[in-house]
Amino acid sequence: MRNSPDIPEMAREAANETVRGAMPELKKIIHERVVEAHRKAAPVTLSVQLPGRPEVTVERETHRLLPDVLLALGAACHLLLVGPAGTGKSHMAKHAAAALGLSFHALSLGPTTPMSKVFGYLDAEGNYRGTPFRAAYEHGGVMLLDELDNGHPGLLAELNQALAIGCCAFADGMVDAHPEFRLVATANTYGHGGDHQYVGRQALDAATLDRFTVIDIPVDPGLEERLVAAHAPSQLAEALRLLAEVRKLRATAKRKRLPLVFSPRASIDGAKLLEAGATWEQALSWRVTRGLSNAHRQALGLGFANDAAQ
Repeated sequence: MRNSPDIPEMAREAANETVRGAMPELKKIIHERVVEAHRKAAPVTLSVQLPGRPEVTVERETHRLLPDVLLALGAACHLLLVGPAGTGKSHMAKHAAAALGLSFHALSLGPTTPMSKVFGYLDAEGNYRGTPFRAAYEHGGVMLLDELDNGHPGLLAELNQALAIGCCAFADGMVDAHPEFRLVATANTYGHGGDHQYVGRQALDAATLDRFTVIDIPVDPGLEERLVAAHAPSQLAEALRLLAEVRKLRATAKRKRLPLVFSPRASIDGAKLLEAGATWEQALSWRVTRGLSNAHRQALGLGFANDAAQ
């Protein structure tokens, strides 16, 4: 006896075939609408009201947590912003200074950063040579210390007094902190030493950490998307496609705990390359997947490097 055809199964297969055939066109329509929405999107503005200060409106492209940073700085707290590379921590300190009407000063710390770069020194003729830190400390302003968890422990210990008691010993004498002095430090770790991504980071002394209010700064997807779009206005479709790839790689690296960073800088620089005339494959290879070992490429689902080059 001949088997009768499975009508429901045949119907499902026909429906699936129809959907598969329509998918390329549907993806194209969706993509075109997303691109058009980006082109028409209005600039994002943030308004913050702090006690004793006029309302602050920030119209530039900045992280969604800027109001939290402004609130903490308005409370006269010194901040430690902790988050992955490329999340906009340093830019946020600069934007906060502008929003508060304060001058902005910045230094980046490393294992060999000398005391003189922060606290200044007396030259051979006995004249004091100042630093951005001294200017902010004495006259007011936001002082950014980038890469706090990369600084020398001895240098960080010297900062403790300046932050704790409101005065600091400089090379030319004691100086009182200005009422509008605010310190913003950034770090990729919470001061417990290196991890699988940031292997060279220092462990921070508990006394140093106790001087700071800590705010977590994750990747802001909206900000990343807006900056990618802003840097590739004529190549928006390809830039958004590159952004999607970076985000996929970022999620895979996080899930598998790979010692790799796919930061928003990769998305933004890739968009710049596309706008300058690079192909999508060049932008991906030059800025996103450059330097990956075959083991990491395989873990990320990219295939081997020699295959990708063909």
